[in-house]
Amino acid sequence: MTSLLILPAILAVLSRSAHANDLEDKQLTFSIHHSLDDGPDPVYLPRGTATIPLARTEDSVLHQVPLSTADVAKLRRLAENNGLYRIQVVDHQSEDPRATVSSFIEGLFGVRIWAYGLARPSRVDRERTLC
Repeated sequence: MTSLLILPAILAVLSRSAHANDLEDKQLTFSIHHSLDDGPDPVYLPRGTATIPLARTEDSVLHQVPLSTADVAKLRRLAENNGLYRIQVVDHQSEDPRATVSSFIEGLFGVRIWAYGLARPSRVDRERTLC
């Protein structure tokens, strides 16, 4: 699920950062933050880092910060309460503080989230019937 939100956000930032003459040697780095708070002023915490070599995008690497047991519980409550899971991708190549792309998904509708980094994978399921 996180990958589905991260990719469009990275592509939006990437379109502003990449120049044709920089493609050979340039590597882009993006930090990824997420919010498990559903309030009006979300607190974003580190979720990972994406590194993308422009000449060989297939060698891109995504390092994820493992979710704690408390994070999994917050994520479960967020899904149960139909809250907003929010994500931000920050472009580290830009000096412009606006080089941040945000996205969200409501209630984790129809999404399964596997939290790795725990003793065993945890899963958050949210199912709805469409009328």
